[in-house]
Amino acid sequence: MSKEKLSIATKNKIGNISAVFTVLFTLFSGWLIYIQSDNALPLILGIGALVYGPLCFIFYVIEVIKGVFKHDEEAEETEEV
Repeated sequence: MSKEKLSIATKNKIGNISAVFTVLFTLFSGWLIYIQSDNALPLILGIGALVYGPLCFIFYVIEVIKGVFKHDEEAEETEEV
């Protein structure tokens, strides 16, 4: 994984794509509620669980690889003094 920062153009593309997905998901959710679907809420929660569960796990593994939980003995010694 590279440590380079994203350019402003790349951040804008990611933001635009995220905005489009948000609007589409909102329209889909609104349509399900409009047709009074009994499965609207379970469907929305199920999609969220299927998407965000693995996504959170992947980001957790990335943070572990970065060493976010690495134990630093020198910092502990300075705190004790």
